[in-house]
Parts: sequence; C-alpha cells; structure tokens
Amino acid sequence: MITSMRSDTVESFNKDFPDDESCMRWIVTNRFPNGIPCEKCGKITEHHYFKDFKTYQCDICGTHLHPTMGTIYHKGGLPIRQWFFLVFLVAENQKITDQEAADELNIPVTHIKPMMEKIKKHLV
Repeated sequence: MITSMRSDTVESFNKDFPDDESCMRWIVTNRFPNGIPCEKCGKITEHHYFKDFKTYQCDICGTHLHPTMGTIYHKGGLPIRQWFFLVFLVAENQKITDQEAADELNIPVTHIKPMMEKIKKHLV
C-alpha cells in the first residue's frame, strides 16, 4: 500500500464502496437525483439493477440504461470498483505515478496509463 495514504481513508473507501454494485448505486444517485429518465418511453421510473449486465431496466418499457455511459468509467475494461479506487488514489495523492497506481491495483501499468490520463483530465 502507498505509505503516504491514511489507513482511515482507505478503510472509509472500502466501507462506502465494498463492491461494484455500490459504485453503480453512487453513479445513479449522483447522475440522476430525481430518478432515471428512460430514453425510450420518457418516463422517470425506479429502474431495477441487473447485476449481470451492469444496467438498470425501466419498470415501464423494459429499456436498459448504462449509467456509466458518458463517463470516464464507460467501457473502461475493468470492474467499476477498481476505477473508483483509482480515482480515490489520485484524489488522495495527485502526484501518484502510473507505476504506483498499477502496483496498488495489481494490474499492468499499460492498463493504468489511459485510465490515469482520463482521471487527471477530469480532476483538474
């Protein structure tokens, strides 16, 4: 683990985002605070989460919504929680190197580089 990071902040992250589903809920809650508008029928409905597809389905017409569409997470190639953790790492230490982040997530640095570029571009 990166030594400059406080253990209580990592613990807090792990408590708030224990899995991919909690990350998806965060995205939906923050992107659609008044409910999810269906692109097909135009209604704002509850929508139900489909874990296998990582989508939400409209209660009225059944259309699926990908909440990550239009975000840095869309088609990111990694589980959403890893993306969230990388954003967390960068927010905690903006001087983190690609190699340090790759080591922390235990993934090749070649996968980290484009992710880090997206994150840093949006955090500025």
